[in-house]
Amino acid sequence: MPDLPPYISRDEILERLPLIFPAGTSQRNYCIRELSASTIFTMLYIGAVEGRDVCLGPVHVYRMTDEQAMSKDAEDRNHYVSEVLGRKYQPTGKRWYADNTREPIRDETLREGLVRVGAVLARQDIATTSSTPRY
Repeated sequence: MPDLPPYISRDEILERLPLIFPAGTSQRNYCIRELSASTIFTMLYIGAVEGRDVCLGPVHVYRMTDEQAMSKDAEDRNHYVSEVLGRKYQPTGKRWYADNTREPIRDETLREGLVRVGAVLARQDIATTSSTPRY
């Protein structure tokens, strides 16, 4: 499996989003907000990028904590992606978002924002009711 992408902070991503998605971009509000920065950070953190067999689900984002996010080690990053789907797993620290944030992550940030503008791909071979990560 290819290496994880280089580490970049959520704050750096948030700062760059308005440059990547300039005024006039469809659904720009969903693409440049903090929730988008959190989602993109988590995608890069877990390696949900082209060429790796890893996909992101909203659970990866809403269970992320500052403490976990600060752990730049590849082993810690891979451990997070492999364990976070377990119902009982909780990384150290306070979560960035509550469980009920999964809908805005999935519906607004991903589906209506990043997928619509082509920045993120969604697997089509997974049932819409499945909890399997698809982005």
